[in-house]
Amino acid sequence: MRSRLLLVFVAVCSSWSVGGCFVDAAGLAPLDSTLLCSPACSNGGTCVDGVCDCSATDYEGDLCEVLIDDCDGIACENGGFCVDGRRSYSCDCDGSGYEGDLCQTDIDECTEGTATCDPKGTATCVNSPGGFSCDCKPRYTGDDCDECEDGYIRHDGECDVDVCRRSYPCNSHGICNPAKNACDCDEGYTATRCDACEDGYRWSGGYCVQY
Repeated sequence: MRSRLLLVFVAVCSSWSVGGCFVDAAGLAPLDSTLLCSPACSNGGTCVDGVCDCSATDYEGDLCEVLIDDCDGIACENGGFCVDGRRSYSCDCDGSGYEGDLCQTDIDECTEGTATCDPKGTATCVNSPGGFSCDCKPRYTGDDCDECEDGYIRHDGECDVDVCRRSYPCNSHGICNPAKNACDCDEGYTATRCDACEDGYRWSGGYCVQY
């Protein structure tokens, strides 16, 4: 049982007479005494008939002095953690891959569109408990399939063969330009690797000659 607090009667009197306190010396009306809690209620508690009412606070005890741990005995699942509220709690599931009151429900990132797989490089998004994985197309690699495998380079958003890393990429008829992933060909030559002749030239003896 909660112990009853010391009761203090406070009255404001203009005169005192036998039988009580009165508003004025003429004894027109008695002034009601106000029942207070002593010591005073803390943390926003309200004194009601000499007892601290803590129901509107997150505290308990005779003076509302004890903080209530609403997370006591609450087990958030899958890496979520409990957040203490005012006579309530919530489980913070952020980053866990789960949702729900206790972080108990797996989020299907592939279906919900929150997976970070690169659409150009991903063949299939695969959901897994608490996460997802990306199955990459040929030429692509990385957790999100957003990188190019060795020997390939990102060009116009796609992983293409890295022309400039080849031996003699321009067949000795031009200079390879990494920004274009293609060769800047000598006069008379054309194509990505300068292995074709421009109009007005023909292939002869390994060279494009004008005709």
